[in-house]
Amino acid sequence: QQVVAAYWDLVFAQREHEIRLGSLELARERLRRTQAALAAGSVALAETVEIEQVVVTREEAALAAELTVLDRSLALRGVVGLAIAAGQLGLTVVQPLDLPARQYDLAASLAAARSSSPELAELAVSDAQAAIDVEVAESGLLPALDATLSLGPRGRGETLGEASRNLVTVDDVVVVGRLSLEHDLGQRAARAGRDTAQLRRARTRLGAIDVERQLALAVASTSTALEAGRQRAALAEQTIALARRNIGIEQTRYALGKSTNFDVLTRQDELREAELRLARIVVDWHKAEAALRALTGDLLRDFAIDVRAATTAPALKPPAAGR
Repeated sequence: QQVVAAYWDLVFAQREHEIRLGSLELARERLRRTQAALAAGSVALAETVEIEQVVVTREEAALAAELTVLDRSLALRGVVGLAIAAGQLGLTVVQPLDLPARQYDLAASLAAARSSSPELAELAVSDAQAAIDVEVAESGLLPALDATLSLGPRGRGETLGEASRNLVTVDDVVVVGRLSLEHDLGQRAARAGRDTAQLRRARTRLGAIDVERQLALAVASTSTALEAGRQRAALAEQTIALARRNIGIEQTRYALGKSTNFDVLTRQDELREAELRLARIVVDWHKAEAALRALTGDLLRDFAIDVRAATTAPALKPPAAGR
């Protein structure tokens, strides 16, 4: 899950860099047109100064985005175990920023999370052991009644030789019976052992309830994030479409002398922010999906990783299209 999250962080960093460069190019194009208008004497010098300031600001933002790409590349190298050396720093990933049509059922996800939870599996084993301990401790409270019976010849005689002969000929047989009752009158130790075993089992069951509650919260939270992310992405796409229309309208108004360069640049900033917002929404959606699939035990299977059979670290491969 950490690898997938680091991968998508790099995807977002690259997308942000692309958006910043695109915004910078728009500002430079605006500056070229304004300088041409200045040479023709149709605009004042102040118009170019204003745009030059915006160009410098966007150049700084583009440089910061480029450094972020490098930082995210190093983070991905670190979590995967790739080499970090001269010429082995930056990474480039090719990943479309879109949302797949996959849907997740909350009830099915909860059931899968419970069945694949290693914590619940461990607690189930502990509960079974605790049940045995309780049974053994409760048996210690019961009284112990033992009966023994022995049968054998006995040699008797006035002399040792006569007694030995009677022992061999089995002229005399002796039967001995014994009945033994053992019971702890106070039973303090036995009761303490039983109570301890019962408390240990109750604690195990409470732990399982707590783990199940945490799983339910995590699954519900990620499922909600996936649904909300899909809705937010649709709204962000509408915002981008409107921002592009507004840029065209503002440029037309500027050509008619009813707007300023500042207004046009402001509309460009609105488009840039909308595109960044959509990129962040999509990346957050994929990271939330990875978290959900980690809870349900599907994430390793997505990448064909079997930790039980693996003897060496598996090589990183890009996620499937749209994942």
